[in-house]
Amino acid sequence: MSVITERFEEKCRECSEKTAVITVQDGKKFCRTFGQLYEDIKSFSGYFEKKGVLSGQKILLFAKISYRLVVFMIAAMRMGIAVMFVDISALQDDPGNVIERFRPDHILVSKKTKLLRFLFRGTRKIKSFIDIDSISFNLEDAVITDAAENSVALLTMTTGSTGVPKIIPRTHSELLSQLELIRANMKDAENDIILTTSFMYVFANLISGYTTVLPTVSLAGKGTQLNKYFSSFKDLRITMIITSPDFCLKVSGMFPELRTMYIGGAILNRYETERILEKFGQADIFYIYGSTECNLMACTRLDYYKERLFSDESCLGEIVNGVSVMIRDDEIFVSSSALLKNDISGFSSNCLTENGNVWYSTGDAGYIKDSKLYYLGRKKFSFKEGDRRIYYNQIEQYVSVRMPEIQKCAFIQNDGMKLLFTEGNNVSFENAARLVKEGFGFDVTVKSLDHIPRDVKHNTKVDYKKLFAENKKIWNTQLTMR
Repeated sequence: MSVITERFEEKCRECSEKTAVITVQDGKKFCRTFGQLYEDIKSFSGYFEKKGVLSGQKILLFAKISYRLVVFMIAAMRMGIAVMFVDISALQDDPGNVIERFRPDHILVSKKTKLLRFLFRGTRKIKSFIDIDSISFNLEDAVITDAAENSVALLTMTTGSTGVPKIIPRTHSELLSQLELIRANMKDAENDIILTTSFMYVFANLISGYTTVLPTVSLAGKGTQLNKYFSSFKDLRITMIITSPDFCLKVSGMFPELRTMYIGGAILNRYETERILEKFGQADIFYIYGSTECNLMACTRLDYYKERLFSDESCLGEIVNGVSVMIRDDEIFVSSSALLKNDISGFSSNCLTENGNVWYSTGDAGYIKDSKLYYLGRKKFSFKEGDRRIYYNQIEQYVSVRMPEIQKCAFIQNDGMKLLFTEGNNVSFENAARLVKEGFGFDVTVKSLDHIPRDVKHNTKVDYKKLFAENKKIWNTQLTMR
């Protein structure tokens, strides 16, 4: 048994009477103690043995997050079985090529995704499938197979900010290191009831003996749908939330006992920052920065982040304990014992080794000042204007701070043409163009959109590829007119 599974089991025995997971199913509250969680994990382990799923095999998880899915994932770790989590609510392209490289032996589905899997080329080829809804909680425990610390426990498919699907594997020891990094840099939450929308933070909570509220609804839904669902959580006395900015922007402030909030996953503009502070201002709100490869790198208070925005700086805060950051040619590199060092899609090409340490290139640009990390933008979303390198994010933040009526704006340029797209009510094109000229010294064409395309997962980052594709006709017309 690996150290991480031993930690799970130790915590389940130590906190056996304490509530581990709370969720709402069909409008009814469902709770399990740590002791019950442990029994459920053993039952699912017995299912693997009965089903003939062997240590070293791989299972593709094609189901929405749920209590059963969390149990399934921990039981798989316990049995030395690797699982790959696919966020089906964030899929926009066929993940076939990535899945074929993973080569799973089985696919996990639910009643709602059993047929959905046939929509994707990679999933159609997997003949052995497991219906998670049919697994009994009354099976006998299995004979546990020792899992090597360097064997893969979990893989996640992500597009990150690249737009290209890739698989990030975590070994048993790496997953434990990441969970320990999370807990070492967040407030003690022994007496909190924590709502989290990320399964990684569910694991971090459980391994620490914290009570987790687990939503089972797709966060990609509309605000009205989410508010209706989360209205069922009002009596749960939630005191901490760990989530994405999109969740904060969609959901009403319906958590009266909320004391602490952690948000991360995207760089925020003025409108987004002020909306979150307005809704959840009674809580201490911490803004975290990280990546899949090192899931926590810097942290600051959101009110301080807002203050720095008005000085034209995107402050990510102080580097967290257990992480080192360096800047090379504007680019942010990170090193940590929790850094994932294997990427099926070519992680090593994004690394450099210096003084025996492995440094990962985040693809983000920034700088360090007064021991704080500041964000400039994505390295690839930048261009040279004279002797100056300008990042799209700098232009977007500069205009957004000075025009509060803008909810979102996005800058793109190509072949000398420069366009600024705005989203909001009664936005003055002349004023926006004047600000860009004033701040950056060049002319720009401004266009209004009802909705600027966002990334599917976080629904906060600008999808520049889609933005360009959707407005290519306008772009070509302007090129012709030159």
